[in-house]
Amino acid sequence: LAAVCERALAWNRDHRYPNAGELALELEAFLAGKRVKAYDYSFREVAGRVLKRHRAKATLALSTLAALLVLAVFSAVSVGRERDEARQMARFFLADVAPTLADVPGTSEVIGQLSHGALEAFSAGVDPVRGAREDRLLLARTWNGLAHQHWRLGKRPEAREALERAQRMLGPLLDQRPDDPDALAAQLEHEVWRSDLLIDEGSEAEALALLEGQLERAQRVRALAPGSPPVLAAHTLLLSRISIIRYTRGEMRLGIEISKRSRDSAWEYYRAAPDDLHAAVTVLDESNNLALGQFMTGSRADGLTTLRTVIELAQAMRARRDSRALQAGHATVLASLARGLHPVADRQERRRVLADARRLLADLITADPGRNSELSDASELALLDDDLPGAWQYAERVEALGLGAEYDAAVISAAFAIGQDELIRQKARAPVPGSPAAVALFGALVEALAGNTLLARAHLAKCQELKCAEVVDWFPGALLHRVEGRTDATALLLKKLAEDTPLTIGGHEALAKGLKELDAHLGGDP
Repeated sequence: LAAVCERALAWNRDHRYPNAGELALELEAFLAGKRVKAYDYSFREVAGRVLKRHRAKATLALSTLAALLVLAVFSAVSVGRERDEARQMARFFLADVAPTLADVPGTSEVIGQLSHGALEAFSAGVDPVRGAREDRLLLARTWNGLAHQHWRLGKRPEAREALERAQRMLGPLLDQRPDDPDALAAQLEHEVWRSDLLIDEGSEAEALALLEGQLERAQRVRALAPGSPPVLAAHTLLLSRISIIRYTRGEMRLGIEISKRSRDSAWEYYRAAPDDLHAAVTVLDESNNLALGQFMTGSRADGLTTLRTVIELAQAMRARRDSRALQAGHATVLASLARGLHPVADRQERRRVLADARRLLADLITADPGRNSELSDASELALLDDDLPGAWQYAERVEALGLGAEYDAAVISAAFAIGQDELIRQKARAPVPGSPAAVALFGALVEALAGNTLLARAHLAKCQELKCAEVVDWFPGALLHRVEGRTDATALLLKKLAEDTPLTIGGHEALAKGLKELDAHLGGDP
């Protein structure tokens, strides 16, 4: 390993590895206990390896039984040492290297692959029941993290398998030490990632019941380990997921109450671990979620204040210690502020925020094309900026990745903007639409424009049931584009709807009123 590092850090560029792929192959060879090119092996080391791999041929070549015994003993020692070295290297990678490399652009999938290999090498020597607590806990946390990575990449079977392997470690840990705060925190995280899979399967109610069933456990573990960063991180994550589900169900008041608790928990986490990058990003994310809740409950001024304050915080954090994760958090709050600003009253600030957010998102996506939430935000901000081709370009990438319910609304809104109506109809026919509220809202507009009155009204009824005016981002510019040049009564009414509802978020009351007027018009009620 030292030889590999020395070659990678060689003063003369010609003596280094020619590219990152060659370095990766060397590290994979080391993890697997194979020979590496950077190291000059002695005759005894080579002999031991040859004996291990070609025992039959080596045995025939040995001239005496004594020599055979000496080499066999040496080989056994060498294999054992290589196995120990491989396990130590794998543990070092999982505990220290992978978390550090996670912020390097473009490494998400590569780190996932290497983590999987390291996990296999390390877990082979860890008994789920009798293994060292620290080793089992590291494996559980790493499998949890790998499950979330798989889920973000749309690899649901792999995510489910990783969660099962994490549970094999967590179950015996908690059976043996029911009050172990670190294991309890890992279990909370495990249940949150499991709920994400349930939501993708259309079992939102089951996911909510699962998460709310963990609240008592979260309070107990906080009492067991007050101020523990892993515990605070897990509790914040749990509250955050519950608030988001409440929002998507249209339960705004309850959602914002939980969101405030989540934001406060994030600040506790950050104060307990001020140098932890994840803690800093969590504060940005939970402040953003709170602001969105404030918009959706009619407290637009509070939402704008929350976002402007947290944007200043993001800038201060990045000035002190910049990273891709902080850039992503900063981009998220900028995107939310752009959505919340009035296109006329806040025109100059909106234009500046849109430009800053789109530039930051483009940089993040260029560096790491698989960044899911950034692709979704980039598509929606392009719509706000009247860049319809750009919006669809990003939306197509989201759709191609198959990222699931969390990102489907961005695809649907972009599809509506450029007239990809059949895609919206396909999603409406799906047994479990990715974003039922977005399908209902934009499906109603598609069918109204097409003259399919009964189908449009059916979508509007579903829209009212799901409170889609509150939970779906609204893009009046896209609707104006669709009705441009049309003079029929329905198009004129939709044009008025767009002009009367200029806000993307925070204007749900006006939007709900406009949708009722559309329903009355389609039903022949003057």
